[in-house]
Amino acid sequence: SLQHLLKHGREATQRWRIQHPAFWTAFFERLGKLKDQVNVREAIQVLQISATLRLVDVELVLASVETLLTAEDEDLLDLPQRDLAEAAEALAVIRPEGMNVVLRVLATRAHRLRAAQFVKVLSLASQAKSSESHALADAFCRALVERQDASSEDLTFAAETTAQLVPKGLYRLEP
Repeated sequence: SLQHLLKHGREATQRWRIQHPAFWTAFFERLGKLKDQVNVREAIQVLQISATLRLVDVELVLASVETLLTAEDEDLLDLPQRDLAEAAEALAVIRPEGMNVVLRVLATRAHRLRAAQFVKVLSLASQAKSSESHALADAFCRALVERQDASSEDLTFAAETTAQLVPKGLYRLEP
């Protein structure tokens, strides 16, 4: 099934770090036969797997990017923030301009992000020069300040990461 194949692919990239071309050729061949079943959640998994590989099926990867970028807002809002953060990370590698869609949704859930997730995603968004970087930074910093249990370390990381957007023109400091 599609779920088993994607689980196997994620394990192969994350746990075993397989780069053997024959393995991935067979993987993408099987995935190609199931591509009609790929929804938004599976498209994110395909992108996560592909982002770490040297050999990919470009057609399947582009189809997964398209599935994600054309998804209804409700479908994206149903996804856990961890999946959205991982999608942003994969898009930073595969198609940086596609990060805006995911960053907009993450900004609505900034209060649920851990500081480490925020720093990683915002750093990648900054490198990709994403125009939605400021929205995520504003939402997360506001949510972090509103938390009663935010550590000084988290506040520092958030402030430093947000400050890195200013020289790139991705964040304006208001007087």
